[in-house]
Amino acid sequence: PDISARLPRPEKYGRLIDRIGIGPATGVFLALSVAIVAISVKAPDFLAPLVPMSWEKKLGDAMVGDFGGRLCHGPGSDAALKAMVKRLDPQGSPMQIDVANIAMVNAVALPGGRIIIFRGLLQEAKSPDELAGVVGHEMGHVRNRDVMGALMRQLGLSVVMGGASGSTSQAGDYVNVLVSSTYSREAESKADDYSIRLMRTAKVSAADTAGFFARLAKAEEALGDGKSILGYIASHPMSAVREQKFRGSIDKGATYAPSLTPTEWRAIVDSCRNDPDVKKDEGFLPF
Repeated sequence: PDISARLPRPEKYGRLIDRIGIGPATGVFLALSVAIVAISVKAPDFLAPLVPMSWEKKLGDAMVGDFGGRLCHGPGSDAALKAMVKRLDPQGSPMQIDVANIAMVNAVALPGGRIIIFRGLLQEAKSPDELAGVVGHEMGHVRNRDVMGALMRQLGLSVVMGGASGSTSQAGDYVNVLVSSTYSREAESKADDYSIRLMRTAKVSAADTAGFFARLAKAEEALGDGKSILGYIASHPMSAVREQKFRGSIDKGATYAPSLTPTEWRAIVDSCRNDPDVKKDEGFLPF
């Protein structure tokens, strides 16, 4: 059937603008545009917690897969990562942390409680407690459902539905979006607070994490000397502020213990080197 008569005609809008004036019409248009943008930005914050965790886990599994064969499973490394999670959050729901053979100083939280640590971050970290602070931060993003909110904001609800149905054709693209995306300052601050609470309860000192951010802060001052850690700097807030926050959380009267044993730490650091089957990181484009 001919539906052309039912479609809105441009001349009707022209008459409407003539009736109310170009100034008010422009104002209405701008107000509607601002409202649409505001809804698109804020809606994920309210919608993300409503996504069933079972869907989110399916999406996370679809996105990660085997990370193109780059997930490292050196002797003892998987058990050591589980030990760190258990130490930081013994009562929390399970999380899976993997090391990827990628020379970026970064870590990324994925839907469904999946966290990927890039090999470059392990090479930059000087102690297990430095890693614990970063892992705690990513765990905060998972617990606060920031990951799903960021994914919705970047790629839309269709990604969630596609991932929940098992579609993996664009999984690598989704991971790249999360690696390169940034959370709001409020979300980053809450994730740091979450990490500090975990470390305080677990009796793990935040001093080494503060030292890690101090090194990043120096790199921010002279980026030419810090090219290897640009990935982490680009996707997180200013490190000097974070250093002060973690350093200020240290209780001088508390008794702290390392988050891992030396053997466990070495197993994680060398997980990619000691995995003969892991794929090299050539050709991986994180951004």
